Amino acid sequence: MLILASDTSGKSLSVALCDEESIIAEATLNLGYKHSVTYQPLIADLLARSNRRKEEIDLFVCATGPGSFTGIRIGIAAVKTMAWALNKPAVGVSSLEVLAAAFPGSMVCPAIDARSGRVFSALYDNGDNLQELIIPANHQAADLWTAISQLELCQHQMIVVGDGLPAVKSAYPGEYRSLPKTLWTGPEFWPPRASILSRLGLTKYRDGESGDPLALMPQYLALSQAERIKKQQEQA
Repeated sequence: MLILASDTSGKSLSVALCDEESIIAEATLNLGYKHSVTYQPLIADLLARSNRRKEEIDLFVCATGPGSFTGIRIGIAAVKTMAWALNKPAVGVSSLEVLAAAFPGSMVCPAIDARSGRVFSALYDNGDNLQELIIPANHQAADLWTAISQLELCQHQMIVVGDGLPAVKSAYPGEYRSLPKTLWTGPEFWPPRASILSRLGLTKYRDGESGDPLALMPQYLALSQAERIKKQQEQA
């Protein structure tokens, strides 16, 4: 089975071409929010370098967020279009799950920058399977810091990963070093990898996910700017 996986939910863009056993090709660009320009050319480049055609793809997998509203929409719309046009299945995977799945055998807290001192986050136990311990939500960075501190008191070791780390650390400058059981990853670990997304998507599809491209839905976990303005106007 040939799988094309792509994550456009954040600042980085990651695309991977995989089969059931290996990574055929993978590329990550960290050029900021330029996915509308770089996404399709990167897919075309990976296919060309792998001597494959888009028509050979058996399964499409995309990250559904949370993250950048525009980035999520770009990825989901493109995958829906490609899968529908080729009559192929497509599945979506949470961007938080992709970050957590990179650290097998660990308790992982992915944190994605939501701006204005907020982070999209959750907590996972990545043992034999990725188990969700705390559901994904939009947190104040300071509140997430408090939760991490409390987990340390329960003797839990944890890995924190994602581009929301600076916001969490800045909530209590300098004090993050006082949590000896918590590993704060470096920026080289923050971009989600599409090859991991591919593996998670394949598992979901094998476990019974319908694969209907039109069923792909974004996981924003926040109101859009237009929705926030409308809500403020209604409350005024």
